[in-house]
Amino acid sequence: MSVEILPGTNLSRIPFVANPDGSPPNFVNPPSLKAVTYAVTIVLMVISFLLVLFRVRVQLKGHAKLAYDDYFCIIAWVLATVYGAVVISELATPTARHAWDVPLNAIDTSWVKRAAILGTIYGPAMWFAKTAILTMYLRVFNVIGWMRWCCHLGIVFLFCAYWSLVPVWVVYNIPHGANEHWDLTLTLSSAPAQLPFVIMGLIC
Repeated sequence: MSVEILPGTNLSRIPFVANPDGSPPNFVNPPSLKAVTYAVTIVLMVISFLLVLFRVRVQLKGHAKLAYDDYFCIIAWVLATVYGAVVISELATPTARHAWDVPLNAIDTSWVKRAAILGTIYGPAMWFAKTAILTMYLRVFNVIGWMRWCCHLGIVFLFCAYWSLVPVWVVYNIPHGANEHWDLTLTLSSAPAQLPFVIMGLIC
């Protein structure tokens, strides 16, 4: 599916999405999300780093080596940190506000590329994080047959669910061929790729 933007359209007067309450967009002095995004992202990055570091130190002190769940946890933290860094990098742009207060002309090449990065690493980051929990259960409850099978099935299900988001996002949000570019048209035409993310957010 492609979305055509009529020539001569004033993109600075059209919001990225409609306001849920029906109010007109505020392009003059909209409330900024910079402060809360900075605070939440940085605080969570620091807390997660300290928790992962504590986990690794305890594991090495008690067992002298890391287990699979520790490696999965570390990889999940790295991907989540990259995700957070990309989010922070967007705060210097005019898009650090509610989507209904963002004019379409603010969606430039750098924004589209950042969105492509975020969508691509989201699935793997979530899979490694949740698989770290299941592999820990495997290590602790390995002697319980039904628990072992449930963990294996959960890992396989989550792998199929989260890693399937990667090709979906790549197909819709990365240019293919000479007629597609890192621009607003690519973003608007990628709407179908949002549905799998919504579904995964509801069921996993």
